[in-house]
Amino acid sequence: MARIDSYSPDDNIIGSDKLIGTDNATGITKNFNLDSIKDWLNKSGGIRIAGQSNYRFQSLGSIPSDRIGQTISFESFGGDNTAFSDITEMVFSSVSASGSLTPEYISTLVDKLVLISDLTNSNNFGVYILTSFDEIVEEPTFYKAVLSFAYGNGTIKADESYGFTAYGLPNDGVTWGTIVGSLTDQTDLVNYVKAERPNYPISSPDGTSFIIVAGNDGTLAAIPPSSFAPSITTLPTISGTLNVGETLTATAGNVSGDPTPTQVLQWQRSDDGLTGWADIAGATGTTYLLAFNDEDKYIRVQQTEENILGTATANSASTTQIGPLQYIGLLDEYPNSAVAYSLRRLRAGYSGSAIKVRRASDNALQDISFINNELDTATLESFCSGTDGFVHTWYDQSGNGYDVTQAVASRQPKIVNTGSTITDGTKPSVQFDGGQGLNTTANVSGASDYYPFYVRSIDSASGNYIWDSQVGRVLIERTFIAAYYDQTNGFEGSPLTNSYRLIHMELNSTTGGKVYENGVYTQAGLSYTQYPMSGQTALGSRYDVGASWLYGKIQEFILYNTDQSTNRTGIETNINAFYNIY
Repeated sequence: MARIDSYSPDDNIIGSDKLIGTDNATGITKNFNLDSIKDWLNKSGGIRIAGQSNYRFQSLGSIPSDRIGQTISFESFGGDNTAFSDITEMVFSSVSASGSLTPEYISTLVDKLVLISDLTNSNNFGVYILTSFDEIVEEPTFYKAVLSFAYGNGTIKADESYGFTAYGLPNDGVTWGTIVGSLTDQTDLVNYVKAERPNYPISSPDGTSFIIVAGNDGTLAAIPPSSFAPSITTLPTISGTLNVGETLTATAGNVSGDPTPTQVLQWQRSDDGLTGWADIAGATGTTYLLAFNDEDKYIRVQQTEENILGTATANSASTTQIGPLQYIGLLDEYPNSAVAYSLRRLRAGYSGSAIKVRRASDNALQDISFINNELDTATLESFCSGTDGFVHTWYDQSGNGYDVTQAVASRQPKIVNTGSTITDGTKPSVQFDGGQGLNTTANVSGASDYYPFYVRSIDSASGNYIWDSQVGRVLIERTFIAAYYDQTNGFEGSPLTNSYRLIHMELNSTTGGKVYENGVYTQAGLSYTQYPMSGQTALGSRYDVGASWLYGKIQEFILYNTDQSTNRTGIETNINAFYNIY
C-alpha cells in the first residue's frame, strides 16, 4: 500500500511559507489536517482544484498495522512498479478523533475526477472516477474509496512523491463535459479541467441575475441568463429581374437571438450555382446591381447573424443563370464620362430621372423620367397641359452627381411650349432662347484633356457658349466665333456649322485639337493646354449664366476626361443611330 510519510500535522495550509502540501522553506512534505482543508475549500468558492498534497507510495508493510493516521494512502496489489491502471482504491484517515468530518469531505468527491500524478515525471499519472466510499470495518477511523480507472500512463513506485488532486467539486457550480480523445500525459487533463468557463454568473446589487460572457474580440458583456446565440429559422430570399443592369433585392431570413444579433448580407457569385461561391467585393447591402461580369453566372446572398454568444449563417437559394443586359446604353458600352446630360437613358443602371420641370401656370415642379429608355413625354405633357414647361434641373447620368440646375425661373430653358414637347429632328430637345443657362458649382475635373460629344442646333448668329467653366476657363464652342477656348491659347479653330449637328472635339495637349462634325474630320492642328473644369460650370451660357447665352437647342451633352479617340466612331454611331442626324 501507499501512504504519506509521517510528519507532524500542519493546520496552516495556506500560509505564505507553503505550497499546498509542501513546506516552501524546507521542501518537506507535510500532513495537513483535513479540518483545515475542508474549511479552506468552503471559503475558496469557485476554485476548481479542490486541494493538492504530496504523498509517498510505500509498497512494503502490512495492512492495517502500517497505516498512519491523518493520511491518504493508495491501495496496490502489485507492489513496486504497479501500473496506475491497477490502482483501485484510496484510503482516507480520520480528520479528528471522532472522524466526523472525513465522510463529509469524501462525499464531495463521489462521481468526480481525481488525479494521482508523479510530481517528478508528468508522464506518470492516473485519472480516476471516485465511485463510492465506505468506512473500513476493521479500522473505524479510516475510509476506503473505490476508484474507477479512466486514463493514465506509467507505473507507481516506492518512495516517489505523488500529488492528489480532485476536480469539479459541487461548490464550483460547473458540470464538466466528457474528455474526448486519448491523453498522452497529465498536462492534457489539467488543460481540460482548467479551461475557461463559457460564462460566469453574477448578481447585481438589487439581486438581478446576469452572466458575464466574452466575445471573440475580447469584449465583455453582462447579459441575462436566458440569453442565447443567434438562429436563422428561414432562408434569405432574392427578388428581381435576372439580367445585367437590373437590381436584385435580398430579404433576410427570420432570426432569433438575445442580445439582438447584428446582421450582415454578402452577395456571392458562382460559375455553376453549386460550387465555388465567392464573395463579390463591396456587395454587402440589401440590393445588388448586376454587372457585366455577372452575365452567365449565378448569384446568391449569404446572411450572417452575430451576437456575443455566437454566429449563425444561412445562404439563399441560387438564382438561375444571369442573362445579358436587356438595354445597352451608350455609357454601358463607353463608360467613365465626367458628365452626361441627355433626354434618353444613357446607361441601364441609371434609375434616376432625366430632368426636373417647372410648370409655368403655377410654378409646380416635377421630375420626368423615361419610358422605354426615352423621355416620358406623355407624363411631361400631362404635367404641362396647356402651358409651358421649363427645365429646372438636368440630371447627370454619369454617376458623378454633377447635375446642372437653375433656380431663377426667367433663366430656365424651355422643354414644353403650350403643352407640346419641343423637338429637334424627331426627338425632344431643350431650347435656349438667350438669357438662360444651367450650371453647377461642382469641381467637374482636374486639369485634363477633354473629349466632348454633343447634339445641338443653333438658331441665331450671335457668339454664345455651349459649355463654359470658371476656373481654368475651358470653353467648348463659342458659336459663330471659334471651336473652343483655353486660357493659354485663347480661341482656337473656326466657327462650326450652325445647323442640327453631332459635334465631337479632341482637346488633346499632346496631339493638338481636332473637330468632327457629323462624324467628319473638319478641323485639325489646333492648340490646347490642359486646364481644370471647376468653380461654376454652365451648360448653354457663360459659367455664371450672366452673359453669352445660347440661342439654340441641346439634346445631349457628354464630356469625357479620358482619351476616347479609339472609341470615337462607336460613340458617334450610337448617337446618330438614336437621333438620326446624318
